[in-house]
Amino acid sequence: MQKADSISQCRKNYRYRQSLVAGLQAYFRDKYVGLSLPSLRVEQSAIMGLAESLSSVRKSGLTIAVEAAGEKLRQIINKPMKDEDLFATAEAAYRAGWQKLKLYFMIGLPGETEEDIKQIVQLSFQLAKLRKKVDNKTGRINITISWLTPKSHTPFGWLGQKPKAYFEEAKQLILEEKRKFRARSLQFKFHKIERSILESAIGRGDRRLCNIIEAAWRDGARFDLWDECFDYTLWQRAFEKFGMDVEKLAEREFGRKEILPWEHLGGPDKEYLIKHLDQAMKII
Repeated sequence: MQKADSISQCRKNYRYRQSLVAGLQAYFRDKYVGLSLPSLRVEQSAIMGLAESLSSVRKSGLTIAVEAAGEKLRQIINKPMKDEDLFATAEAAYRAGWQKLKLYFMIGLPGETEEDIKQIVQLSFQLAKLRKKVDNKTGRINITISWLTPKSHTPFGWLGQKPKAYFEEAKQLILEEKRKFRARSLQFKFHKIERSILESAIGRGDRRLCNIIEAAWRDGARFDLWDECFDYTLWQRAFEKFGMDVEKLAEREFGRKEILPWEHLGGPDKEYLIKHLDQAMKII
């Protein structure tokens, strides 16, 4: 855990970010290559510090992984970001010349409500209108919605994934809320629900999944990350062949004392993860 914590701290406090960007800018200046920043910490100083270095480079969208629209949900996932910091960062980005923001949200978090889902649209629309303070225009916001896939070796690994119907209803809620606000400046992109279900089922499955994966492959499963190649029914058949249901497996919860399928692989201490899970559940 000490090694993981130190790596996380290095990423958080990377001191050479500005000089790195400046060096890349100098190298690519005559090659007409623009720099695109990955998801940044919501920190006004980080944006302003990079503004000068990127002044002569075409600015693509600035990416911010907000994860959840409400502050309570952010606390549950241990990302205690304040709305005021998010708005200050967005305004700083607009003043530095960015015209478009890219936001990432996750749906299916424990303790999530219908209002939390609607708030994704409301918060995004507020950030779009915030640009009016800078140049009297509405900012363009691209929002990517992903569906929570509980991961092994994490505090949420004991929890089951939300049912498919929950995600489908959440998607409709977001689109209806966008129509309600006539928020044309917001563009939503949704991860494929069935692929997230498959990810949850396989990611926390046991050795029985070996036969299922082989069966799916023999039946034609190829390049499943490409929408045009992904065939969910093919995977459903593979699970059914061995007497299993992919969606029930994705929704499966594990008991605290249960031996987990991945436990023999090591990883973070089990009690440490359960402690963080219990802290998250107390917030709910």
